[in-house]
Amino acid sequence: MLMKLLLIFLTFIYIFLLIRKKYTYSIVSLIFLVLLCFCGMLSFNDALKGYSSSTIAIYFGMSVITDSLVKNGFISRMSKLLLKITRKDFLLLVFVVLFFSLSASVVSQRTMTFVFVTVIFSIINGSNGKFSKNCFALFPSMMSTFCDSIMLFSSRVLLINEILLEYNKDQLSMFYFLPYSIIALIILIIYILLNKNKFINNECFIKNKMVIKEDVGYNRIKSIISLIALLLCVILPIFVDIEVGLLAVAGGLVCIITNCISDKEAIKSINWDVIIHLGAIKGICTVFINSGIFEDLVSLLPEFSSDMSSVFIMLIILSLVSAVITYFADSKISVSILLPIFLSFPCMATIDARVIAFALVSGMIFRFLSPLSVKNIIIMENADIDMKCLLKINAPYIFTIWCVSIFAILFLLVM
Repeated sequence: MLMKLLLIFLTFIYIFLLIRKKYTYSIVSLIFLVLLCFCGMLSFNDALKGYSSSTIAIYFGMSVITDSLVKNGFISRMSKLLLKITRKDFLLLVFVVLFFSLSASVVSQRTMTFVFVTVIFSIINGSNGKFSKNCFALFPSMMSTFCDSIMLFSSRVLLINEILLEYNKDQLSMFYFLPYSIIALIILIIYILLNKNKFINNECFIKNKMVIKEDVGYNRIKSIISLIALLLCVILPIFVDIEVGLLAVAGGLVCIITNCISDKEAIKSINWDVIIHLGAIKGICTVFINSGIFEDLVSLLPEFSSDMSSVFIMLIILSLVSAVITYFADSKISVSILLPIFLSFPCMATIDARVIAFALVSGMIFRFLSPLSVKNIIIMENADIDMKCLLKINAPYIFTIWCVSIFAILFLLVM
């Protein structure tokens, strides 16, 4: 128990330091990782496992590929084309929101972040639009719009359906969540419209290393090679069982070998602070999983009766506990721990298991506000924004969508 209390105490200090951003994310994460090792909560080998993960490989490859697209003038060409299509700054922003939100529902959100967090907003900036760097901070909201509702082949949704199948329950389908997703997208566009001055003004995010500061010469052959490498990384894993990390590294190497980008430029394109931080996060999550702290949290839940109001309260608790677990660890851990437990509760036997799954998923939306999130780390480092800015932009929308999901749960119960 003492070690768990110490872990909670250290975690609060860690998050506080990340939000303050007095030191870089990499230094804060390394300090926290070393403290966990010295306290005996994490072995040295487990602390280093994160640096051999697929996430690191994806970041390496995608950094090289996207930088190659920028340097060979493809982004400049795309920005001019988009400007002709949309004509207005606000319409261009809405176009990006729709494109990114829908794409993140089909492709892995992690891959989408690596690919489009630099490319799309470099396109916007290259179009001479008056966009603030708050646009970068809006990415978590875009991803959360369709985060788990119609992305049926995401690992967490596949795991949910696998557990539902074991309990002989109806599985999730795209059309079950589609109305909720459409409402979420409409709310996002309204939110952008009401706060247009935050996103479209005279303050350009010039600190982003991928932003085009001047016209770049267009090299068609090199741009096509880089674009093919990018598209293969995004699309191929949908149809073939292959690691995205392997494809990303291979695509980056192809760009270097074909001289789309030099080896020195490729090394410069990689943000090493992000690499250190991403590797450390894996070890930190391992501590939370092995500590049993999440199981203790679930064991504190009381048993409710099977009447409608009690079941509704129970589902809200499920959503909140899911939010806590995914905030500090991983959504798949949340599914593995919580879904079997809640399906086994007697009070849940009379309701559709898909409602339970929806309550579980609704809490996961808060992971887009976590300083431990890989996606948030990439966004903050590329746009040179801090956690305060990310929370300020996304928290109102995320909380609104969570409230909508609670009303949706109530509606599903009544129906």
